[in-house]
Amino acid sequence: MMSYNFYGGENFTRIQGAIENASAGDTVLVYNGTYFENVVIYKRFTCIDLNKIKF
Repeated sequence: MMSYNFYGGENFTRIQGAIENASAGDTVLVYNGTYFENVVIYKRFTCIDLNKIKF
């Protein structure tokens, strides 16, 4: 599984990593899958399921 910080263009293996590296207002894209982690949200950002986006 992998998440992606849209504006930073970086890939992360954990959703929390993408959140920590996102700036307020960024978009974090998350691939479909099961993630076993606790996520702490402490800033405003958009989180999108990559499988729901039609390219």
